[in-house]
Amino acid sequence: MEQYNDEREARKQYIRHRQRVVFSVVGAIMAVALVVYAAAAMNVTGGTTLTAGTALSRAVALEPGEYRVEEATWESQIQVRIYSQNDQELMMHTQTDLYTGDLAQAAFAVPED
Repeated sequence: MEQYNDEREARKQYIRHRQRVVFSVVGAIMAVALVVYAAAAMNVTGGTTLTAGTALSRAVALEPGEYRVEEATWESQIQVRIYSQNDQELMMHTQTDLYTGDLAQAAFAVPED
């Protein structure tokens, strides 16, 4: 009877050891995959080419004040819509339009709140 308990205990220890090894290997593989994914996500960037009629959205947190687009050149006229959202507007899915028109002439004021 004692030999049976010893064998049973040995099997339990073996299974626990195997579980630790398997979980360690799986955890290491997942950690490496996460690091590779994060590195790729941070480095896979580049310019965006838009065709006529397409839209591109970008979000930037600006301090309150006056802004204008610096002098730049484009191959064709670019139309923009610049708007702001405070916390309440964000929750209500609304926004305040600050400027709509040609990007080269864009000037707008960001409100206090």
